[in-house]
Amino acid sequence: MRGKKLLAMTLCTVMTAGLLAGCGGGKGNTSAAVDLSSAELTGEENEWGWIVPEETLVLDVYGGEGDQEKLLKDEYGGKAKLDGWLKDNLNVQINWQYYSTAMDEKLNLMLANGDYPAIITNMTDEMADKFIAQGKALDLTEAIEKFGDNIQRRYGQYLNMLRSEDGKIYKLANLYGYNPNVAGYDFGIRYDYWEELGEPEMYSTPEGYYEALKKVLENHPTNANGQTTYGASSTDKGQNFLKAMLAAYGFINEYKHDEASGTFTHWLNTEEGLEIAQFVNKMYRDGLIDPDFLSTDYETLMTKMQSEQILGNFGTWWYGWTGGHQYWATQDPDNYTVEKRFANVSVHADGVAMEDTTLLTANFLGSYRCIITDKCKDLGMVMRYLNWENSEMGNFIMGWGAPDEDNVWKIDEDGTWLMDDDILSVDTKETTFHKVREDYNGGGSYMIALNGQWLRTDETQNFDHIDPRVDRVSVYDYWPVNEDGTFSDEGIRLSWGHYNAQAKDISMYNVTYDPNAEITITKQTIKDMLETEWARMITAGSEEECEQIFMEAREKCNGLGLEELTEYVKSQYEANVTKFEGK
Repeated sequence: MRGKKLLAMTLCTVMTAGLLAGCGGGKGNTSAAVDLSSAELTGEENEWGWIVPEETLVLDVYGGEGDQEKLLKDEYGGKAKLDGWLKDNLNVQINWQYYSTAMDEKLNLMLANGDYPAIITNMTDEMADKFIAQGKALDLTEAIEKFGDNIQRRYGQYLNMLRSEDGKIYKLANLYGYNPNVAGYDFGIRYDYWEELGEPEMYSTPEGYYEALKKVLENHPTNANGQTTYGASSTDKGQNFLKAMLAAYGFINEYKHDEASGTFTHWLNTEEGLEIAQFVNKMYRDGLIDPDFLSTDYETLMTKMQSEQILGNFGTWWYGWTGGHQYWATQDPDNYTVEKRFANVSVHADGVAMEDTTLLTANFLGSYRCIITDKCKDLGMVMRYLNWENSEMGNFIMGWGAPDEDNVWKIDEDGTWLMDDDILSVDTKETTFHKVREDYNGGGSYMIALNGQWLRTDETQNFDHIDPRVDRVSVYDYWPVNEDGTFSDEGIRLSWGHYNAQAKDISMYNVTYDPNAEITITKQTIKDMLETEWARMITAGSEEECEQIFMEAREKCNGLGLEELTEYVKSQYEANVTKFEGK
């Protein structure tokens, strides 16, 4: 995995039967009928599944915070190569815009002065709803019905969840779909150091993790530079520790959901919450957690892992890959062996079955939204393009770049999507895969509102034309496999051989907050307080002090409206279920 921000974009459309017209400038009206006739193109689809328009379709897309100068500089030529392919094969031109301002801040300014583009993507659900509430987002329902067959097919019943109270669709998701990952939250450990212990089997509970880390640290109390070693550190002031522990207990988005009774309970109001706080505090007091975790950022954590000062990965699974073997294999190959890596390990709390954990989850609608604003004058052609983007071919090209001998994939004479042999060794994929598809071929640069996850329509459908040597293919990634579906790479088998959690679909637990509602203020106030209180719980000087801080935090947060917030979360879940079922 690559530890860099996903680049985002801005889109606006130009196209009529014989004129250059489109989505830039001008003002539309969400209440007026939208003319979709310009998108009723005649002619045959080309080999890419696209009817080429006579006039260039120009797409101007705003997609968030980023470096516009770097994008335009295009140091390695990947953007220019994809630009050329889109123009030559689709007669489409995409103009990307970034701003250094935080996206929500910029969108609020745009909304205030009316200076927003025709298409906005990678926005939060809340910001999308803000534009919708002010009548700035077009109704997409009819356009999807006429030109969105791929969109309808790939969303399936989940499309209902994007409908507003009036039953219409004003927003789409970006990077939605099934989770292709094997691992999620992780209780990882240096595999080579664990092997030295000669243990008969890997740990499967948080307590077992504690004991394994403690033994590894006893064997390796310092790294080669003489620095004290630790079992884990953090990039977010210990929030990753909390999320991993909540997942091991089966909490969903900080809440315990009793499906039999329908009740929701925030972790702070449960006995398990106190157990979790005291367990992490024990790790800290016993020297397993880096004392600098409150001030550690991502780059610092990667450096500490690479220098072998941090010997475990307690939180997001891929941190151990980026900070471990993917670095050592490419930057220090003389001292690298396949066993020198972090093993991703799934655990479950006592009394919680592995299948009831939420270590690995699937949120079909993802976190990002796309709207087409009232500045757009050719909704039909915009929808035609988004529909092509949601075809499997469109997904793959926009995620990996166009098929080419110089890219990481090509299409052979039999129609097979054949992968470059060089990417089948995943330990070096940072240079053989990520750099080639992104920097040299523009993959991932222009994703607007597509299915970004597992490249399949549903859980039963496989694509015979995808190279059989890989599986779990998405716009970001792939994993090499044998004919029987097992992982063919020895390193992957070592990393994932002890990860048994199955993906739990948490799509119904998406919660949207009106930016102007009192409950939203309550949520933010409690969030801010809990971040501070959680750090205090971790660093408490004793188990008794940790419990005292926990109980004080519970009282404070309940006083601020935590129970009301919990009821709101429950109501959102119930509304999602109703929407999903089409009621």
